[in-house]
Amino acid sequence: MDKDAHIRKFNKQAKKYEKLQKKDPTARFRKRIIPDAEGKTLEVAIGTGLNLPYYRNVTELTGIDYSSEMLNAASKITHSYPFEINLEQVDVETIHFEENSFDTIVSSLPSVPTKTLCRY
Repeated sequence: MDKDAHIRKFNKQAKKYEKLQKKDPTARFRKRIIPDAEGKTLEVAIGTGLNLPYYRNVTELTGIDYSSEMLNAASKITHSYPFEINLEQVDVETIHFEENSFDTIVSSLPSVPTKTLCRY
């Protein structure tokens, strides 16, 4: 599936993911993994923000996603958290951050190449 098809797919699914904020079947995994993130954090494919409630030691979060509808859903809840949250509509494979820009990088999608994430 090409990138544009993926974007259309996730834009269509945004409402479904937004509903998961109330009853997330993967919450037990998020509760074990996400609290380990700390400091300045990059979340790749932030979607509707399902990981946000589990961050404990984050000082600033940059959430990126290429789906505008997913980011719209996430933006509705970012005000509820005690750390700064910046959302950007970009593709992880084309965005550029300076080396060592983040203390932690979180990606809930296994399809993001590790070598891409290691650049930041």
